[in-house]
Amino acid sequence: MKKLSFYSLEQAGVSAYGVERIRTAAAQIVKDNITPAQVIVAARKGTLLVHQANGKFGPEPDAAELTVDAIYPICSITKLFTSTAIMMLMEQGKVGLNRPVSDYIPEFAGEGKTKVCVHHLLTHTSGLDGEVIWMNGQEKQEQRQYPPHEPNQDPDQHKYLYGGYDAPLSNEPGTVMSYCGYGYELLGEIIRRVSGQAYDVFVKETIFQPLGMENTYYRVPMEVRNKVVRRAPEAHARNG
Repeated sequence: MKKLSFYSLEQAGVSAYGVERIRTAAAQIVKDNITPAQVIVAARKGTLLVHQANGKFGPEPDAAELTVDAIYPICSITKLFTSTAIMMLMEQGKVGLNRPVSDYIPEFAGEGKTKVCVHHLLTHTSGLDGEVIWMNGQEKQEQRQYPPHEPNQDPDQHKYLYGGYDAPLSNEPGTVMSYCGYGYELLGEIIRRVSGQAYDVFVKETIFQPLGMENTYYRVPMEVRNKVVRRAPEAHARNG
Protein backbone atom coordinates (compact mmCIF):
# COMPACT_ATOMS: atom_id res chain seq x y z
CA MET A 1 0.00 0.00 0.00
CA LYS A 2 1.43 3.33 -1.08
CA LYS A 3 1.75 5.83 1.75
CA LEU A 4 1.21 9.55 1.31
CA SER A 5 4.29 11.71 1.74
CA PHE A 6 5.12 15.39 1.55
CA TYR A 7 6.51 16.08 -1.92
CA SER A 8 6.76 19.32 -3.89
CA LEU A 9 3.54 21.20 -4.67
CA GLU A 10 4.63 21.32 -8.29
CA GLN A 11 4.67 17.54 -8.38
CA ALA A 12 1.11 17.48 -7.09
CA GLY A 13 0.00 20.24 -9.45
CA VAL A 14 -1.24 22.47 -6.61
CA SER A 15 -0.44 26.10 -5.83
CA ALA A 16 0.84 27.31 -2.47
CA TYR A 17 -2.11 29.71 -2.40
CA GLY A 18 -4.55 26.81 -2.68
CA VAL A 19 -2.90 24.93 0.15
CA GLU A 20 -2.98 28.01 2.37
CA ARG A 21 -6.68 28.42 1.69
CA ILE A 22 -7.26 24.89 2.98
CA ARG A 23 -5.24 25.56 6.13
CA THR A 24 -7.00 28.88 6.80
CA ALA A 25 -10.51 27.55 6.19
CA ALA A 26 -9.93 24.60 8.54
CA ALA A 27 -8.64 26.84 11.31
CA GLN A 28 -11.59 29.22 10.85
CA ILE A 29 -14.12 26.42 11.33
CA VAL A 30 -12.75 25.80 14.82
CA LYS A 31 -12.38 29.51 15.53
CA ASP A 32 -16.05 30.04 14.65
CA ASN A 33 -16.99 27.16 17.01
CA ILE A 34 -18.59 25.16 14.21
CA THR A 35 -16.64 22.24 15.62
CA PRO A 36 -14.47 22.26 18.77
CA ALA A 37 -11.65 20.17 17.32
CA GLN A 38 -10.68 18.60 14.03
CA VAL A 39 -7.82 17.02 12.12
CA ILE A 40 -7.81 17.44 8.36
CA VAL A 41 -5.88 15.72 5.60
CA ALA A 42 -5.64 16.93 2.00
CA ALA A 43 -3.69 15.09 -0.67
CA ARG A 44 -3.30 14.89 -4.44
CA LYS A 45 -1.33 12.51 -6.68
CA GLY A 46 0.22 10.78 -3.68
CA THR A 47 1.40 14.07 -2.23
CA LEU A 48 0.29 15.04 1.26
CA LEU A 49 -0.61 18.72 1.07
CA VAL A 50 -2.07 19.37 4.52
CA HIS A 51 -2.14 17.36 7.73
CA GLN A 52 -3.33 19.81 10.33
CA ALA A 53 -4.91 19.80 13.80
CA ASN A 54 -7.03 22.64 15.16
CA GLY A 55 -8.65 22.94 18.56
CA LYS A 56 -8.03 21.15 21.84
CA PHE A 57 -8.31 17.64 23.25
CA GLY A 58 -11.22 18.58 25.50
CA PRO A 59 -13.62 21.32 26.60
CA GLU A 60 -11.62 22.17 29.74
CA PRO A 61 -9.89 25.59 29.72
CA ASP A 62 -6.51 23.97 30.33
CA ALA A 63 -6.96 21.16 27.80
CA ALA A 64 -3.92 20.43 25.63
CA GLU A 65 -3.73 21.62 22.05
CA LEU A 66 -4.90 19.02 19.56
CA THR A 67 -2.30 17.01 17.65
CA VAL A 68 -2.58 15.23 14.31
CA ASP A 69 -2.43 11.80 15.98
CA ALA A 70 -5.57 12.45 18.04
CA ILE A 71 -8.05 9.58 18.37
CA TYR A 72 -11.75 10.32 17.88
CA PRO A 73 -14.65 8.27 19.28
CA ILE A 74 -16.95 7.48 16.34
CA CYS A 75 -20.43 6.01 16.64
CA SER A 76 -22.12 3.54 14.25
CA ILE A 77 -19.08 3.10 11.99
CA THR A 78 -18.77 -0.38 13.48
CA LYS A 79 -21.51 -1.42 11.05
CA LEU A 80 -19.13 -0.82 8.15
CA PHE A 81 -16.57 -3.23 9.58
CA THR A 82 -19.19 -5.74 10.71
CA SER A 83 -20.73 -6.00 7.26
CA THR A 84 -17.28 -6.27 5.68
CA ALA A 85 -16.33 -9.09 8.05
CA ILE A 86 -19.58 -10.95 7.28
CA MET A 87 -18.90 -10.70 3.55
CA MET A 88 -15.35 -11.97 4.06
CA LEU A 89 -16.71 -15.00 5.92
CA MET A 90 -19.26 -15.49 3.16
CA GLU A 91 -16.45 -15.55 0.57
CA GLN A 92 -14.76 -18.22 2.67
CA GLY A 93 -17.95 -20.30 2.60
CA LYS A 94 -18.46 -19.98 6.36
CA VAL A 95 -21.56 -17.75 6.31
CA GLY A 96 -24.54 -17.79 3.96
CA LEU A 97 -26.52 -14.59 3.41
CA ASN A 98 -29.72 -16.54 2.76
CA ARG A 99 -29.34 -18.81 5.76
CA PRO A 100 -31.45 -18.23 8.87
CA VAL A 101 -29.79 -16.42 11.75
CA SER A 102 -30.89 -19.29 13.99
CA ASP A 103 -28.52 -21.61 12.09
CA TYR A 104 -25.67 -19.71 13.71
CA ILE A 105 -27.39 -18.57 16.92
CA PRO A 106 -29.89 -21.24 18.04
CA GLU A 107 -30.96 -19.03 20.97
CA PHE A 108 -32.45 -16.60 18.45
CA ALA A 109 -35.86 -18.22 18.66
CA GLY A 110 -39.57 -17.43 18.63
CA GLU A 111 -42.48 -17.13 16.23
CA GLY A 112 -41.27 -16.31 12.72
CA LYS A 113 -37.62 -16.14 13.75
CA THR A 114 -36.52 -18.93 11.38
CA LYS A 115 -37.49 -16.62 8.50
CA VAL A 116 -34.94 -14.01 9.58
CA CYS A 117 -31.87 -14.47 7.39
CA VAL A 118 -28.41 -12.96 7.58
CA HIS A 119 -29.14 -10.58 4.69
CA HIS A 120 -32.13 -9.21 6.63
CA LEU A 121 -29.82 -8.14 9.44
CA LEU A 122 -27.47 -6.45 6.97
CA THR A 123 -30.29 -4.47 5.34
CA HIS A 124 -32.34 -3.63 8.48
CA THR A 125 -35.30 -5.64 7.17
CA SER A 126 -35.32 -8.33 9.87
CA GLY A 127 -38.57 -7.25 11.54
CA LEU A 128 -36.73 -6.60 14.80
CA ASP A 129 -37.56 -3.49 16.79
CA GLY A 130 -35.01 -1.88 19.10
CA GLU A 131 -37.56 -0.74 21.68
CA VAL A 132 -39.14 -4.19 21.94
CA ILE A 133 -35.70 -5.74 22.36
CA TRP A 134 -34.77 -3.23 25.07
CA MET A 135 -37.97 -3.94 27.04
CA ASN A 136 -37.42 -7.68 26.69
CA GLY A 137 -33.90 -7.28 28.02
CA GLN A 138 -35.09 -5.19 30.96
CA GLU A 139 -37.43 -7.98 32.04
CA LYS A 140 -34.60 -10.50 31.89
CA GLN A 141 -32.34 -8.18 33.86
CA GLU A 142 -34.93 -7.88 36.62
CA GLN A 143 -35.27 -11.66 36.75
CA ARG A 144 -31.48 -12.22 36.52
CA GLN A 145 -31.91 -14.82 33.79
CA TYR A 146 -28.49 -14.45 32.18
CA PRO A 147 -26.28 -17.54 31.71
CA PRO A 148 -22.48 -17.06 31.93
CA HIS A 149 -20.70 -15.59 28.92
CA GLU A 150 -18.06 -17.46 26.93
CA PRO A 151 -14.33 -16.68 27.37
CA ASN A 152 -14.01 -14.82 24.06
CA GLN A 153 -17.19 -12.80 24.57
CA ASP A 154 -17.62 -9.40 26.19
CA PRO A 155 -19.88 -9.87 29.27
CA ASP A 156 -21.93 -6.71 28.68
CA GLN A 157 -22.38 -7.61 25.02
CA HIS A 158 -23.50 -11.08 26.06
CA LYS A 159 -26.19 -9.65 28.33
CA TYR A 160 -27.45 -7.30 25.65
CA LEU A 161 -27.64 -10.06 23.06
CA TYR A 162 -29.24 -12.58 25.41
CA GLY A 163 -31.84 -10.03 26.42
CA GLY A 164 -33.16 -9.89 22.86
CA TYR A 165 -32.82 -13.44 21.59
CA ASP A 166 -36.45 -14.34 22.31
CA ALA A 167 -37.95 -10.89 21.73
CA PRO A 168 -40.92 -11.05 19.33
CA LEU A 169 -40.70 -9.67 15.80
CA SER A 170 -42.56 -6.46 15.05
CA ASN A 171 -42.80 -7.07 11.29
CA GLU A 172 -42.58 -9.93 8.83
CA PRO A 173 -38.94 -10.30 7.76
CA GLY A 174 -38.23 -8.63 4.43
CA THR A 175 -41.33 -6.40 4.41
CA VAL A 176 -40.22 -3.25 6.27
CA MET A 177 -36.88 -1.47 6.35
CA SER A 178 -36.42 -0.14 9.88
CA TYR A 179 -33.09 0.72 11.52
CA CYS A 180 -32.17 -1.71 14.28
CA GLY A 181 -28.69 -1.68 15.80
CA TYR A 182 -29.41 -4.99 17.53
CA GLY A 183 -29.38 -6.66 14.11
CA TYR A 184 -25.72 -5.71 13.72
CA GLU A 185 -24.99 -6.92 17.23
CA LEU A 186 -26.32 -10.29 16.07
CA LEU A 187 -24.02 -10.14 13.04
CA GLY A 188 -21.11 -9.51 15.38
CA GLU A 189 -22.10 -12.57 17.37
CA ILE A 190 -22.25 -14.64 14.19
CA ILE A 191 -18.71 -13.48 13.39
CA ARG A 192 -17.55 -14.53 16.86
CA ARG A 193 -19.16 -17.95 16.70
CA VAL A 194 -18.13 -18.77 13.15
CA SER A 195 -14.55 -17.52 13.42
CA GLY A 196 -13.93 -18.72 16.96
CA GLN A 197 -12.38 -15.36 17.78
CA ALA A 198 -13.62 -12.42 19.82
CA TYR A 199 -15.29 -9.97 17.46
CA ASP A 200 -12.79 -7.16 18.00
CA VAL A 201 -9.84 -9.53 17.55
CA PHE A 202 -11.22 -10.88 14.28
CA VAL A 203 -11.82 -7.39 12.86
CA LYS A 204 -8.39 -6.21 13.97
CA GLU A 205 -6.56 -9.16 12.38
CA THR A 206 -8.54 -9.31 9.13
CA ILE A 207 -9.32 -5.64 8.44
CA PHE A 208 -7.43 -3.12 10.60
CA GLN A 209 -3.97 -4.64 10.42
CA PRO A 210 -3.97 -5.48 6.67
CA LEU A 211 -5.08 -1.91 5.92
CA GLY A 212 -2.46 -0.38 8.19
CA MET A 213 -5.09 1.07 10.55
CA GLU A 214 -2.75 1.13 13.52
CA ASN A 215 -4.70 3.69 15.55
CA THR A 216 -8.18 2.21 15.24
CA TYR A 217 -9.57 0.34 18.23
CA TYR A 218 -12.78 -1.01 19.69
CA ARG A 219 -11.30 -0.56 23.14
CA VAL A 220 -8.62 2.09 23.31
CA PRO A 221 -5.57 0.83 25.27
CA MET A 222 -4.76 2.72 28.45
CA GLU A 223 -1.37 3.82 27.12
CA VAL A 224 -2.95 5.91 24.34
CA ARG A 225 -6.12 7.13 26.01
CA ASN A 226 -4.54 10.54 26.51
CA LYS A 227 -4.89 10.93 22.73
CA VAL A 228 -8.68 10.52 22.78
CA VAL A 229 -10.65 13.70 22.07
CA ARG A 230 -13.17 14.47 24.83
CA ARG A 231 -16.55 16.02 24.11
CA ALA A 232 -18.37 18.50 26.30
CA PRO A 233 -21.03 16.91 28.58
CA GLU A 234 -23.84 18.67 26.70
CA ALA A 235 -22.57 17.15 23.45
CA HIS A 236 -22.96 13.68 24.98
CA ALA A 237 -26.53 14.56 25.96
CA ARG A 238 -27.38 15.75 22.45
CA ASN A 239 -25.88 12.68 20.82
CA GLY A 240 -26.91 10.08 23.37
